[in-house]
Amino acid sequence: MAAFVGQKSDVVELLKQADIAMYQAKSLGRNNVCFFDPALQARMDAGAAISADLRVALARQQLLVFYQPQVDRQGVIAGVEALVRWQHPVRGLVPPGEFIPVAEDTGMILPLGQWVLETVCRRLPADRPPQRGGQRERAAVPASELRGHGGQRDRTGGH
Repeated sequence: MAAFVGQKSDVVELLKQADIAMYQAKSLGRNNVCFFDPALQARMDAGAAISADLRVALARQQLLVFYQPQVDRQGVIAGVEALVRWQHPVRGLVPPGEFIPVAEDTGMILPLGQWVLETVCRRLPADRPPQRGGQRERAAVPASELRGHGGQRDRTGGH
């Protein structure tokens, strides 16, 4: 719901606010009503900006993969975990908690995950020398880097 209280809002803006409130109510489940909240619009605008910038980031290769060592019980590196990070040209290094949820909500998580997998496979080729005991280097890619939920995110705050 959006309230019209004689302010200088035009009809288009009022309908936009009602639409935002409707989508918020839908995201909460059946039989819910929400009133328009300017903070919600600010979050949506920020998400839209991140989404647009993330599309550019994929096209311009502004994403980075960092590798976190994974050690076995003896403290020997047994492989690596691949973690995606975004080097934004203006904002600097953007934490994954800011762009992964947006990627999930907008369906960009699948191309993002594909990029991560392709990058890891390119950087850790099968012809690398075997590690200790004849094993090849292993890389794990967390599900959060790949997962797509058809636009639905875990509403408990998990990614």
